[in-house]
Amino acid sequence: MMSNNFRPALLILALGWIGCCTGCGNEIPELVPMSVTVTSASGGAVNNALVKFVPLMDGLDGSHVASGVTGKDGTCELKLLGSEELGVRACEHKVIVTEGPAPDDARAAYFKDKGASIQRFEKSLKNRPIPKQYERLFSTPLKCSPSAEVSTFEIVL
Repeated sequence: MMSNNFRPALLILALGWIGCCTGCGNEIPELVPMSVTVTSASGGAVNNALVKFVPLMDGLDGSHVASGVTGKDGTCELKLLGSEELGVRACEHKVIVTEGPAPDDARAAYFKDKGASIQRFEKSLKNRPIPKQYERLFSTPLKCSPSAEVSTFEIVL
């Protein structure tokens, strides 16, 4: 038979174990809206830049990365990769900025014009090049912690 002094300790241990097994404390942060503006050091809009927010929270895999491609005004709304859900997870992120994809019409004409359409498109891009340090997770200095109160992020390259 168990002593009465031992029962409260056993109960606390059991509740702690149940909490760990049910994932208590490992909740996925809510999705919050995020708008990004990318400009050059001289102040010009950086169009067709691919912006990725990579969450730094343990337990969030690649399905929680959010991205967007800037328009002519250098802005974009972010959405989860492989999804139409707008927003990013409300936690700390590292931010990567790379060249965005060439438009469909330029890619479609690639073999017909031996890449001339892609070259014309690349020459039309303004405020380039994007500095290499922003292109990789390990070298980017950019961090952002989106929340219900923080829904915009301005990047100056």
